[in-house]
Amino acid sequence: MKQKFYNLKINTNGQKLYDFTDQTIEWIKKNDFKTGIINLSIQHTSASIIV
Repeated sequence: MKQKFYNLKINTNGQKLYDFTDQTIEWIKKNDFKTGIINLSIQHTSASIIV
């Protein structure tokens, strides 16, 4: 099983939604993943991820 790690930094400007779909898809294509699981985690205590 192939496993890769990637840190994506998103500069924010206040409370709102920030779409990082394009960056995620670009990374998946760059690594030539065909099937698998993606695990998203966030390090900021006052933020959340909407999937």
